[in-house]
Amino acid sequence: MALPPLQPAYIFRGHAAQAHALQFSSTNSYLLSGDAEGYVVCWSLVSKRATASWRAHKDALLGIAWWTEDVVVTHGRDSQLHIWKLGPGLGTVLPVDKHVSPEMSTREIPRLIHSMTVNTLNFCSFAWTRYIAPEFDELSYLVALPHTLSSEAVDVFQVTISLHDLDEPTVNSVRKTTIPAPKLDNPRTGLTMCLYFQDEFQLLVGYESGHTIVYNRESSSDPKGDTKQAKDKSSLSAWQYKPSYTSRPHSQPILSIHGLPSSQFYVTTAADAKLVTHSISKSDSLLGFENVISSEPFHSLNTKHSGQQGLSVRDDGLLLATAGWDTKGRVYRAPQELEDGEQTRFVPPKEIAVLKWHKEGCYCTAFAHVQQENTVNREQSNIQNSVKPLEQALETVGGHDRMLTAAQRREREAKMTHWLALGSKDGKISLWNIP
Repeated sequence: MALPPLQPAYIFRGHAAQAHALQFSSTNSYLLSGDAEGYVVCWSLVSKRATASWRAHKDALLGIAWWTEDVVVTHGRDSQLHIWKLGPGLGTVLPVDKHVSPEMSTREIPRLIHSMTVNTLNFCSFAWTRYIAPEFDELSYLVALPHTLSSEAVDVFQVTISLHDLDEPTVNSVRKTTIPAPKLDNPRTGLTMCLYFQDEFQLLVGYESGHTIVYNRESSSDPKGDTKQAKDKSSLSAWQYKPSYTSRPHSQPILSIHGLPSSQFYVTTAADAKLVTHSISKSDSLLGFENVISSEPFHSLNTKHSGQQGLSVRDDGLLLATAGWDTKGRVYRAPQELEDGEQTRFVPPKEIAVLKWHKEGCYCTAFAHVQQENTVNREQSNIQNSVKPLEQALETVGGHDRMLTAAQRREREAKMTHWLALGSKDGKISLWNIP
């Protein structure tokens, strides 16, 4: 007997324009969504209501990210990258109601703590990763963006947030290096289309021509010896990125790129119908473009569905998802290598679910983070004793009985559920439970 089609667990109906970007908070308590008019909404996964809503940019949102539970980064087509600090008492009038509520533009919005002028000609969203800051009272991140003047080159910035004053954090951004335009011919790579940091040492790039290149970070060498070179490895000013892998697996522009947690593979999708797996390794030699030979991808799957984008990977590395121009989201088993005795066996990606609800094309996806039971239990360990019996529910977790209120039970369920969010041209965001 065929299984019934999957149905979304909930539909968020707050945006009046296309949903362009989605991101869950690290605790899965909230979901950020951004649209084609520059509006951002922060949704509570417990109440399914907005906790904040504001116009972050004057043009379309390209990317969005949580850096901490109260620091949010947005990237817009207005050539601005903004860093916001969330707080209590923010306005919650939804973009879909902005014509009914003229006070939307004047209500309380998050505090803008830093802005950067960036290149958005490419429609390419920023990439970021955490960098181990030299000072214990600083948060430091690496941010990659298309170069301000050359859309084929990539700038890498270091953004540091000082935590000396939690209420008034100071932010400093410095461009540390520029990855030059690839010296490839027949064809040239064209515009930088998408970026992804595998970690602080490795940057994955997709181009308009269908090329993808892996850049590994190296430190400048010192001809007098290795002492200074080893010392320079901790210095951002000594960083250089050189290609270790290049391939042209797609005949159309690459739309999305994402690494897997295992760091063995990364995946690309494009305007064509291919879902391509690439093998990467930190031990790859660092070569100049004159020495890099274009390689064949590790595996290529013809999905027969053109225009899959918004690629995301669940952080347990088991599933990946795409948003399709054909109105559907798709969930795939992620590629991986399994131990088979003394040998390893490659398991290719495979479509396992089709998410059909939206009536117009889909643009973005986001997986909730896979939470550990003990992490959520610690957060809810401080339970008040003065709780009405009818509001309590008895749960057994890990062999320990815990008394949870109904509200705490709903919060725990929201954090532990394996959510997948799917954003569409219709402005609606569907929320799916993908075990």
